[in-house]
Formats: sequence, C-alpha cells, structure tokens
Amino acid sequence: MLHRQYGSLRGRLMTAKPARTSAIEAAVTPVEDVTYYRYVPHSRRASYEAIGWLSTAVLEGHHGYWSVLMIWAGDGEPQEPMK
Repeated sequence: MLHRQYGSLRGRLMTAKPARTSAIEAAVTPVEDVTYYRYVPHSRRASYEAIGWLSTAVLEGHHGYWSVLMIWAGDGEPQEPMK
C-alpha cells in the first residue's frame, strides 16, 4: 500500500515510499512466548494456584506485605479464578 508520491520542490518525481505498519496492526499481531505475571493478594493465592498460576520469588517491602507475584504456567491466555 502506498500513502502518496513524494516529489522535490523542483517538481522532480521520486518513487513512492512504502507504507509502515500502523500501531493498531502491530498491536493485534499475535505474539508467541508471552509471559504473564500478576500480583495476587495472599488471601487469593490458593485459588490462583488451583487454576495454573505459580508463585515466584518472595517479594520484599510493601508489595510482599500485601501480595505475592505469580506467573501463568497454564496453556493459552491466563485465567481468573471465580470470585
């Protein structure tokens, strides 16, 4: 697809530039080997583990006080447990 033809100020015609991939096209292109992480409150840890999430290293500071960092180990898109 060509956007338009580019010419110089003197009127010489140059070849058209090829179109670039738009940000929208790039955003909807499937990506393989994606890793999903999620902060999960300690009270919901067991329900996330039951559907395929795994705990990562222990968090320090205020993040570790409230939640645990988990990684999706299941197939496909990450799942959410029922509330």
